[in-house]
Amino acid sequence: MGDNFRVNATTTVGDEFAADEIAGVKHQRVKIGIGADGVAADVSSANPMPVTATALPLPTGAASETTLAALSTKTPALGQAAMAASSPVVVASDQSAIPVSGPLTDTQLRASAVPISGTVTASGPLTDTQLRASAVPISVASLPLPAGAATEATLSALDTKITACNTGAVVVASGTVTTVTGITNVVHVDASSLPLPTGAATESTLSAINTKTLTAGQAAMASSLPVAIASNQSAVPISAATLPLPTGAATEATLSAVNGKVTTCNTGAVTVASSALPSGAATETTLSALSTKVTACNTGAVTVSASALPSGAASETTVAAISTKTPALGQAAMVSSVPVAIASNQSAVPISASALPLPTGAATEATLAAGTVEKPQNMSVDEASSTVTYQGWAPPGTATSFAGWRMRKISISGTVTSITWADGDAAYDNVWNDRAAKSYS
Repeated sequence: MGDNFRVNATTTVGDEFAADEIAGVKHQRVKIGIGADGVAADVSSANPMPVTATALPLPTGAASETTLAALSTKTPALGQAAMAASSPVVVASDQSAIPVSGPLTDTQLRASAVPISGTVTASGPLTDTQLRASAVPISVASLPLPAGAATEATLSALDTKITACNTGAVVVASGTVTTVTGITNVVHVDASSLPLPTGAATESTLSAINTKTLTAGQAAMASSLPVAIASNQSAVPISAATLPLPTGAATEATLSAVNGKVTTCNTGAVTVASSALPSGAATETTLSALSTKVTACNTGAVTVSASALPSGAASETTVAAISTKTPALGQAAMVSSVPVAIASNQSAVPISASALPLPTGAATEATLAAGTVEKPQNMSVDEASSTVTYQGWAPPGTATSFAGWRMRKISISGTVTSITWADGDAAYDNVWNDRAAKSYS
């Protein structure tokens, strides 16, 4: 209160001043005006207070333009692209089934081996034309090396002379620069509380990007980037071992019935003899000579300590450009997804082919079933009672203890006769001896 003063409150003449009363004391209200000599314009949103921070160093840990520019070059534009212009990804561990369009053409079916369960025999032998129609898979695992080829022993000897070379990113630690080689009278500056220069990336923008930047490794869909498969994507390994058959596809039981009517065909293994190396290939002699001339190489990481990043920090424009190319987490359409190339060691991806149409000309369950019914079959009838009769059909020679029978039950109740099938279908996969214990519908 010693610095306060009192103004005569009873006067009614003179100028009136604005004030704000705080704790019983009135504080005079003032307005800031800026301008040249003889000019005072009020500070407002239209006439802001001029402040510049362009020459100030960035706060400790702020992202630099160089680092973000490097990040921008590794962030592809949204939409499908070739593998070389795509980011490597791994499919989420809980990836939902990927729809597959169809039907497959004959060329697509021949492009890779189609897994078939069970035993399938075919008539033969194959003709020369059939053998030349598509590539015959062979194994060279046990073949001898061509003359002069480099051996594992030589390459292993060469490998022991080459150590890991670490050229990782430069690490900048927080703290104060104590010595700088070649420079004296270093001025220590703490910029941790300074405002960012005009256009510098803000923490909120980088945090937004950080929430959309994932850690390496497989993750669930909700924590994965939406991607569009590269337009030239190489084949992705898939597993169809547990997939349901497409509607109308032939079952194992039907094919087993057909199997009994088709003779076997024996095609021998293909043997590839040793041959000379291709023109220009490295020989054992050349690699051995190279091995004696390669010495160990070890370069460590570079560590730089600094209190603040130099001028040239990443601008808001650069960060915003990266942000527009970083989609939110979760599944999205192709135009809103990052183009990627599937990892070279990608685990099997679950797919669903249950609703796909059969390839043109493929045999359907109805066709195969109709074909087998017309063939000669054994038939057994068991009149278990006056109201229940069991009937069974199987190919000739099928034992009554073998699961190769089609069975039905005829039940009479008053004037109503009902016919039901074992397991609710007409498949040849039942044991005749178990007819009474089976479920019919």
